Amino acid sequence: MTEQSGTIESPGYPNNYSPNQTCIWHISVNTGFRVHIHFDPRFDVIRTLACREEYVLVSTRRQRFSSFNVVRNSRDSVVFCGNQKPSNVSSPGNEMWVRFESKSRSSGRKGFRAWYGAQDIDECSEQANGGCHHGCVNTPGSFKCNCRPGFRLVANGKRCIEDIVIAFSKKRYRASVQVTAPLGTSIVTVRTTAGNSKSPVHYYIASVSNKPFNTKTALFDMDPVIGTISVRRKLKKAALYRLRVEAHYNGVSSSYALVIIRVTTPQKKLQPSSDKGLKFPSPIYSVIIPYNMIVGQTILHLRVEKSKGFTKSTIRYRVQSLDPYYRNPFFSLNPTKGFLKITRELTELVSSDKPTSFVLQVIARVQGKPDVFASTQVSVVVVPEYVGNDYVKSSLEAVKNKSSVAGSNDRLRSQRNGSSPGQSKLPRGQTEFSLHRIFRRPSREAQIMSQADLQFNNIIREIKREVAHELIDDRARSGVVSVRLGPSSVASATKLSDIIKELNCSLSEADCSDTEYHSRYRTFDGTCNNLDNPLWGAATTPYTRMLDPIYYDVNGLSDPAGFPDQPFAPELPSPHHVSKEFLIHITEASGNKNHYSHMMMQWGQFLDHDISFTAESEGGEKCFLPNCDGSPEDYEHPCFPIKYPDGSECTMFTRSAAACQTDNENVTPREQLNTITSFIDGSQIYGSSSEVAENLRDLDSKEGYLKIARPRYLLPFVKSPFKPPLNLCQLFGGCFDAGDFRVNEQIALVAMHTLWVREHNRIAEMLYQINKHWNAETVFQETRKIVGATLQHITYDHYLPKILGDNALPIYQGYTNAHPGVLNVFATSAFRFGHSMVRPQFALLDANFDRVAPDVPLIKAFFNNKLVQREGIEPVLLGLLANESQGTNREMAAGLTKHLFQQPESEHGFDLAALNIQRGRDHGLPGYGAWRRECNLSHADIFQETSYEIKNATSRQILHDLYEDVEYADLWVAGLAEDSVPGAIVGPTLHCILNEQFRRLRDGDRFWFENKGVFTDEQVDEIRKTSLSRVLCDNVFGIVSVQRDAFIAATDEQRRVECTQIPSMDLSKWKQNQPSPPVTIGTWSDWEYTVRKPTGSWAVSIAGNMCPSSVMDIECQRTDGSSTQLTGQVIHCKERVGVYCRNSEQAGDNEICGDYRFRFLCSSIEKPASQGFRALGSTLFQTKPQTQCNIGRHPSDFPLSFEAVQHITIVHAYNNEPNSEHMLAGKNKGQPKKRFLISFDTKKITRRAIVHSAKLYLYLTDFGGSSVGDEAARSPSNSLVVYQIISTDWHPQNTTSVIPWHQDYLGIGKDVAKNRLAESEIIQPGEAQRWIELDIQHAVRNWQIRKQPNYGLMLKVKKESNANAVMQFASSDHPLQDLHPKLVVCLTIPPW
Repeated sequence: MTEQSGTIESPGYPNNYSPNQTCIWHISVNTGFRVHIHFDPRFDVIRTLACREEYVLVSTRRQRFSSFNVVRNSRDSVVFCGNQKPSNVSSPGNEMWVRFESKSRSSGRKGFRAWYGAQDIDECSEQANGGCHHGCVNTPGSFKCNCRPGFRLVANGKRCIEDIVIAFSKKRYRASVQVTAPLGTSIVTVRTTAGNSKSPVHYYIASVSNKPFNTKTALFDMDPVIGTISVRRKLKKAALYRLRVEAHYNGVSSSYALVIIRVTTPQKKLQPSSDKGLKFPSPIYSVIIPYNMIVGQTILHLRVEKSKGFTKSTIRYRVQSLDPYYRNPFFSLNPTKGFLKITRELTELVSSDKPTSFVLQVIARVQGKPDVFASTQVSVVVVPEYVGNDYVKSSLEAVKNKSSVAGSNDRLRSQRNGSSPGQSKLPRGQTEFSLHRIFRRPSREAQIMSQADLQFNNIIREIKREVAHELIDDRARSGVVSVRLGPSSVASATKLSDIIKELNCSLSEADCSDTEYHSRYRTFDGTCNNLDNPLWGAATTPYTRMLDPIYYDVNGLSDPAGFPDQPFAPELPSPHHVSKEFLIHITEASGNKNHYSHMMMQWGQFLDHDISFTAESEGGEKCFLPNCDGSPEDYEHPCFPIKYPDGSECTMFTRSAAACQTDNENVTPREQLNTITSFIDGSQIYGSSSEVAENLRDLDSKEGYLKIARPRYLLPFVKSPFKPPLNLCQLFGGCFDAGDFRVNEQIALVAMHTLWVREHNRIAEMLYQINKHWNAETVFQETRKIVGATLQHITYDHYLPKILGDNALPIYQGYTNAHPGVLNVFATSAFRFGHSMVRPQFALLDANFDRVAPDVPLIKAFFNNKLVQREGIEPVLLGLLANESQGTNREMAAGLTKHLFQQPESEHGFDLAALNIQRGRDHGLPGYGAWRRECNLSHADIFQETSYEIKNATSRQILHDLYEDVEYADLWVAGLAEDSVPGAIVGPTLHCILNEQFRRLRDGDRFWFENKGVFTDEQVDEIRKTSLSRVLCDNVFGIVSVQRDAFIAATDEQRRVECTQIPSMDLSKWKQNQPSPPVTIGTWSDWEYTVRKPTGSWAVSIAGNMCPSSVMDIECQRTDGSSTQLTGQVIHCKERVGVYCRNSEQAGDNEICGDYRFRFLCSSIEKPASQGFRALGSTLFQTKPQTQCNIGRHPSDFPLSFEAVQHITIVHAYNNEPNSEHMLAGKNKGQPKKRFLISFDTKKITRRAIVHSAKLYLYLTDFGGSSVGDEAARSPSNSLVVYQIISTDWHPQNTTSVIPWHQDYLGIGKDVAKNRLAESEIIQPGEAQRWIELDIQHAVRNWQIRKQPNYGLMLKVKKESNANAVMQFASSDHPLQDLHPKLVVCLTIPPW
């Protein structure tokens, strides 16, 4: 049907249609129109299950009469049945198919009638202005572009250029050059005129001898500004070249000339090479791998480069092995992808401490064209464990020397870049880069940790460089070299310990001894909130994780996807490309469907600056102006440039500051630091350290004020200027001083900070008037406490219900042991949804909500403290109240995506969207697929399977085009694409993460305002009365009226009211009639005395045994009450552990430890309620081990079976797992290692008995079950080893990884025998539900014949440093008795 309108109806309509009919209508209207179809309301088609048998299908996909594989309800089809009128349907293009199917055997119904018509497509509004550069005019079936005066359309009919005529001085130029001319020789210069334009004309070579100009093979080069043609490559023969040279203005060619170049003195003709058409980037590749890499792991990804004629050809790879194992190779090459993988266990190569080398010749051919090929050589070197031990010392020295030289260069560079504006001009982008850096400055503590992390990475890199230099020759070093050795495989634990000690890095310790203060007020740095875990939620501690990070270096420790040389990393799109294709960059505000005010956006940023701050890593100076060529130099720590899709440019990017390594036997994955407190405590107002807080206080006032600049009551200025290149305050009107330096980012954030400083001083003045006997410190702390409670109340009772929906969070049940730390995914991705809520402009309004000045575009709102000084904060805050924020979706203000921090001298600023995406990758966040699983959403491989969460088909298609695989999509991008949960403004994945974060922040905060004892019930009631609108009424000068809910823009339903109608807090509830008497904060426990053992003196207690509440302090003495310092011995006095003295650590006459005692100061502060734990739900098969004796060899043997009498898993210094159903060995990534102890009572084996075997049987219930997905697959195989304990006896209730041993975790040769008793067979990750057998006959005979004391056995995994999974064995406390550990001894007792 090709008419522009018409009618279609079912056969026989309006009579009943017959069964078993298939009808298809193909509607095609003119190009430039879409098909619009609407149905008669009297629609009547038999309803069948899912409309399978009877239906009307409308589709943009071609329909055939075969019913096989009919597409239904996809993004291009919709199906109807029943008796409800179908909705109207419009096609995106000019074609549509309608299919009517009647398969039922029963008689039909009336069917349907529909009318269709051609509807003009408005290309100007639907296709981004029709792609027109200037104006767009819609016409029937088409559109046309027009230009502003002084411009004209170019040939493509869309782009406009200035109407300037460019003319060459000649139409034809002639020149000659000798074939021996050196590179760079100038041949000829062309010239043009361009009217009165002052902009430069750009030249380029369009073609050479009628062939397109190819920069890879071109013999000639042309200066784009001067117009000089020169020799680019060595000339090989005499020839005549005709060059078409074009001059263009504003990116559009406008004139051309012909340049004829004659090359004289012929040279010998070269023979064509075999790799014409294909070429490997390097003639040789070298890969150094450890012997313990697992089978199936990729070690190299080879990619051949195709010339223009073979871009679509299929390439086949083949390997020719030149090593002696070619019949049973250790490596295989994927024939289509070029992945080189391990196919055999490499451990059989390690017969000595020498490396083993392989040489492989790799051939790549074009399928179907055997004469088109390329070859390269791959050298694989398999090295033993700790191959870099000999280079640790030299690498330490090399990095130390480089650091001192780099420091000098950076200081010189900083001084040069920090010159005053009148002396020199900053390099392009320097100001924006410095602005970005100034807002990400780490604290002093974070600087120390980040510097240690930087040096640790540099040392490991230097060790690997020296290993490569030793193992490969000069020729191989000229090619691509990949050293796939992680820290734990390149150096031993002892050597890593030397490195860590040299760096002198450790997590800060909390001092919680001021019991009176800690019972009433929170610390500024967040320590001592949870007294059992005093660093939880504290400043300068690592973020917490919901899911383990995924990095793509060899051990998964540091490098994010996007670094060079990553054979098993996914190929992710450029963040700039994602920003361009996925986001809609807006310049005009459009509001949101809920009418939430712009204050919602601003509260989100203000809240974020209270709980998270990710500083940049040390060494960021080197990240300015990268090469942008993808070379390893661009990615030297801490740099991670964001490349543009075409690879021509990149954006400067510095990785986040991370915690340093502190455990030589447990090198952990990179964990970024949160440099402020995690709690909602007003740290953005007061600071996250006592030093910052002291600086912000007005110490001269009796009222406990914060400093404020009168008479306009603005924030004070930073007095100490920053050092270059961060000395930018002088350029932008000064820097305001606040608890968080990010206050200076933009004008609305300055206004919000100022508002709350005013609120603090208002409350402080009233409290002082109510309680004249309070000193300034008490007034300040009580005010700070009330302000923090107000922030919590507004966030949870007014803000979050709009973000997550009413009742999204469970009802508060009191303080629990929840970890209140900020989740990495929350700070890096999930909470950044608020960036889409930012309006393109800020409004400035007066008390009547009338405009007092033009709207401030975002580009002028950044770092513009001059505007705040001129206008004050009132117009900005009132503008936030009156206007709506943007919705949470794909739209984002262009001021953020194109002009972030842009300065007048720059062409563009940063792209916040690209920064968000890159930051998520920097932090190793798993992809969208992993978060869907974590949040209990359905599994999806492709984006068409996410239609329940991402309903917009266009969004799904864009995501598919960008990522293809749901698993690896960036969370921030996919999260914005999701449709919001009912009642919320975010989709289900972000909702899940935000819900978890805000539950932890509330339940894990001892000072939460609703927690019992923090405030009185009357005070809590008063706090609940207040609101952000009340705070505005009390602190915004001249304000008359305001809406009751500041987060909803004023409408007819939400009218503004006078401030007198807004409820306020009655501070008289804080009146204290007289000073409160001192409160007993804690009580001392009874003394605990040491017990002497062969290893030393030990007095320990798992803290809960002595303190029913938290341990606040410890006191250690000699037994006579004198100081431990008088003994001259090395004594360990540790909270939550006790006192102990090791004989092995003493020297001289004091080599035997004396007797000591200790006691705990037990807090009266409420202990958090336990959250419980998640039990494993796997079903175990009850099997019994095969325990028969070998009666063929020893006919008189009989088995004697023993049950374990005690067991324990040792993990920490201060606790253990004595009565667990499981015993654990190994470690998960980033977690402490685990070993277990077990003992059997073998006294009933008489000395006369002849023991022929003694087998220990352990039931393996799980290995690697805590790892997920690829992580489990990448976990290496391992084995279990057993040692005899020789130092001392032990008891499960009083044994840890430290106590009572000579060395932590039981020292080999000190606490356990030097030689292991036995080693199990290799166990693969994922194996479970089987018995592991170990021969411990030697230990049993030691106990029986040699009369050695039976202290039991210690078991651990063999490869502990590289372990990435935990083995779990059933213990004697397991409910299934058949799975209990068993020692079966086969023996004979002689009759004499």
